[in-house]
Amino acid sequence: DATGAANALGVAPDACGDEGKILVVFLRTNHSATHCGNVSSLGSFIWAQYFPLVGKYDYNLREVYESTGMPLALLWTNVTDYHMQDASAKARKAAVSAAKKLRGQLLFLEMGPGHTY
Repeated sequence: DATGAANALGVAPDACGDEGKILVVFLRTNHSATHCGNVSSLGSFIWAQYFPLVGKYDYNLREVYESTGMPLALLWTNVTDYHMQDASAKARKAAVSAAKKLRGQLLFLEMGPGHTY
């Protein structure tokens, strides 16, 4: 049943309070998310969950990024430069933390030395 599945995935029974709860499981990414609200807002919720927390920027997907309607948060990293590896790792860790809190409000993308303005 749905309650058993939610418990198995670690979803708190009272995660949504008095609102309806819909558990969405993304099998390909082994990711689950709890949607609190009605079915009419489920589409935008799933769309926000579709992208990784911090994805690699791909110029060919720019129209897809724009279609989300979310602002982009761009993280510039340089893991090829030995002197920048530590700073890039710390910046990525901070971006992942922020992305967890702001998922569905901002689309976080990482760009590296191969990208230009």
